Amino acid sequence: MKQSFLENKINPLMFIFILAVLLLIFPSFIRHAQDNSIMVGEAYYDLRISNSIIEGKLLNFDSLQERTYDVNLYHLILSGLNLFMSPILIYLFVPFILGVLSLILFWLILKKFNVEKNVLFFVLFIYVLSPIFLFLFTNLNKYSIVVVLSLASFLMFLSKKPLLSILTLIFIPLIDFSSFIIILLMILIYAFLKDKLKQWNYLLIISTITTLISIFILNLSVTFEFLIKKPAFGELWTSFGALIGLSIFTLFLAFLGFASLWKKKRTFLFFNISFIMFLIISMFNDPAKIIFNFFISGLAGYAFYLLISRNWAIITIKKFTILLIFCSLIFSTSVYVNGVTSSQPNKELVDALEFLKYYEAPSLFETEVVFSHNSYGFFIEYFANKKSFLDTNSIKDDNYDLMNNVSNEIFYSRNLDDTELLLRDNNIQYFLVTDEMKKGFVWKKPDEGLLFLFQSSNKFLKIYDQPGVQIWSYSNFVI
Repeated sequence: MKQSFLENKINPLMFIFILAVLLLIFPSFIRHAQDNSIMVGEAYYDLRISNSIIEGKLLNFDSLQERTYDVNLYHLILSGLNLFMSPILIYLFVPFILGVLSLILFWLILKKFNVEKNVLFFVLFIYVLSPIFLFLFTNLNKYSIVVVLSLASFLMFLSKKPLLSILTLIFIPLIDFSSFIIILLMILIYAFLKDKLKQWNYLLIISTITTLISIFILNLSVTFEFLIKKPAFGELWTSFGALIGLSIFTLFLAFLGFASLWKKKRTFLFFNISFIMFLIISMFNDPAKIIFNFFISGLAGYAFYLLISRNWAIITIKKFTILLIFCSLIFSTSVYVNGVTSSQPNKELVDALEFLKYYEAPSLFETEVVFSHNSYGFFIEYFANKKSFLDTNSIKDDNYDLMNNVSNEIFYSRNLDDTELLLRDNNIQYFLVTDEMKKGFVWKKPDEGLLFLFQSSNKFLKIYDQPGVQIWSYSNFVI
């Protein structure tokens, strides 16, 4: 009797679990070893908002950034956790727990589809190595919770527990409306293909009611332009720097699995249709990209299993092929891990912004605005407790195009009079400049635009100068 591939050689689930644990803690361990904060990116916006909720400063207006704030269940959850845990513990343990839960839920869903044990190992292996898995669970974000809720809702659906499925599903639009649309679409496609749509009519009714509650009672500003964003090829792939990105090689492997299942398209119709549909939608929608990753993992894992288990005429070619697959998978993972461990904020940036928080000097404006690249906006707001001229959320503002044009004019203008007019009109008092900005992130030449004005005009004073970071202050009188 032929032995299964993994039988008596390895406990596949234990191997996957250990691998997942190592991958989830590794980026935080490296950042801590470098004396950097374990939190990155949008986590600082979420933490600032949750702190404001606890302090009672935030209802539906963000006073620091002077913009409307839409109530979000994710921030309410964070504010609740903040009452019992420090931010470090929240961002260290909560995403880890959610990552393990997602792995367990995905495994249970695969078992519902009667996926073979050997295939199951490779599917989970590729899922754990996927850049999206690392994005979701190495640092807490709203999608971390959304994915676990989505998997739980779909599992309850498959388990014929409609009430539990709906109760889980209704929380999703309170966190991210776009994700709610995507997961609801997937469930309805499965129900339609399995002739279960009639018994799920009330799912549509309750989902519609939940959506209306989310929009009108909680004042969520849902605009369909954010459900479908402008496609950009580079934003699809981790190797091109995408934050929520796919592995090109894993997608290629998934296409091999898709082609293998096409002959059995009647049996695997749900997977084939979903794969094609989410392939298209993921070009325009980040939550769709996250859900698409599960289908990629499933089909790529199946293809990987077929390549390993088939009979090869030349064993050397088989070994080389397996090695190539392993190296390609690990390459995509390492690229993302390296990006996380080296991303901002580093210690130098945090020190600079904390200096600015307590810096005391005569101010020109009632509200002091800090000007920098918009990717530093959340850090400025959290560490310096000052308004950032632009941040990543500014793209949602009605006047974003105007503000972005002003930002570009300030960055690249060498005309002092024109620049001063823009600074006074926008209450810009301070400028955060990093080496990244001076090495291609914003400027390409040492005397380009604003850098030239810093050097040639007495209207600007360098108040902080440490390796990697400088802060300048503007005055409307000659210093």
